[in-house]
Amino acid sequence: DGDWLMHRRTYNAWSFSPLKQINAGNVASLQLRWVWGMDEGGRQQFNPLVHDGVMFLSNNLTNTVQAVEAKSGNLIWENRIGPVRDNVENATRTMAFYGDMLFYAATDTTLYALDARSGKVLWKTLVSSVKNDKIGGMTVIHGKLVIGITRCDDRSVEDHCSIQAFDT
Repeated sequence: DGDWLMHRRTYNAWSFSPLKQINAGNVASLQLRWVWGMDEGGRQQFNPLVHDGVMFLSNNLTNTVQAVEAKSGNLIWENRIGPVRDNVENATRTMAFYGDMLFYAATDTTLYALDARSGKVLWKTLVSSVKNDKIGGMTVIHGKLVIGITRCDDRSVEDHCSIQAFDT
């Protein structure tokens, strides 16, 4: 129940946690434990993933993925995948978890599979070469990573919107 392995947490996308430690009786006594700085500027539209007490974060201007101890805020590992972007329109919105792999969609539409324990790149593939395309949502279904290409409303380019599935 304490894990958040995909965007919106579950396939029904309710963004609801069944945890009961915080309730109407104790919510007023919550205190800040730690703060984590993200990239300056640009859009940070990402919700972190959590697995076994580790929080996974995405910094979209530098395409940096970080693993942080959720209780303490201590950095476990960091992978500065790149490229560094100067366009504030770039945003990474989702990552996905499957087994020991963390899937990350960089702002240049390169899809990465990272080892969740070390942050090392296991494999990568470019999924679109159309300028300004972005990898939108992603989720794992029955062992397949499913992604969508978004921002494909450029009328000057023929049909390049797509949904793609990859074996994990």
